[in-house]
Amino acid sequence: MIAYMLVVHGSRNSAYRQQLDQLQQLIIEKLHSQGFTAPIVTAYLELGDQPLSKKIVNFAQKYAKKGYTTLKILPLFLLSGTHVLKDIPEEVEISRPFSPLKIELMIHLGQSENLITLLDNKYQQQPTNHRILLSHGTKIAQGNQESQQIAKKLKAESAYWSISPNLATIVNQLPNSCSNSIGILPYFLFTGRIIDTIYDEIKLLQKTTDTKLNFIFPLGATPELTEVIVQLIKTSNV
Repeated sequence: MIAYMLVVHGSRNSAYRQQLDQLQQLIIEKLHSQGFTAPIVTAYLELGDQPLSKKIVNFAQKYAKKGYTTLKILPLFLLSGTHVLKDIPEEVEISRPFSPLKIELMIHLGQSENLITLLDNKYQQQPTNHRILLSHGTKIAQGNQESQQIAKKLKAESAYWSISPNLATIVNQLPNSCSNSIGILPYFLFTGRIIDTIYDEIKLLQKTTDTKLNFIFPLGATPELTEVIVQLIKTSNV
């Protein structure tokens, strides 16, 4: 039998934690409605009450006693940055010698093709002439390349929060006209302080351009994101 752990970055922000709790509940309810009763827990990579490796071991020990044999870990990360390529695998390796369950590290959320459809639908809900996909950005080239590939599939321009090119640069490169419009989608899991800052930046940018700038909410704890995650879990269970 297989148990699942969903790993997120972690935050001290209460709204972030509430959204994670909501998403976890939606996932459990969706799976249960389909007769899938495997245990699903969440864990923080950072800012948790214990290291991720310890959380893995504790969870594995608990469910080994209930007859489970495998623990699959799904990183709810959107790009291949340091956390996905280094930090999470290291925590998994630390836990292996102490885990009574076989541990398998799944692909991260951002590698799901179903996520592209979800993002495209979000853009279509607010039709515009141009699209910008605003990712966090990383020092790891692979992660930024993934963001660019996703943007290309969405027929969107790439911009970044923490590296160049930033949002203002890309907005200024696009035609400035009152008949023009740009849909700006922050490629983030949940709302929080960064999203609030992005929203404020868009309002300031709007004062400098005739082009209509449309803010699109990030993924969030929604039925649509739930379905993407559920499909990853069910596919891994085959």
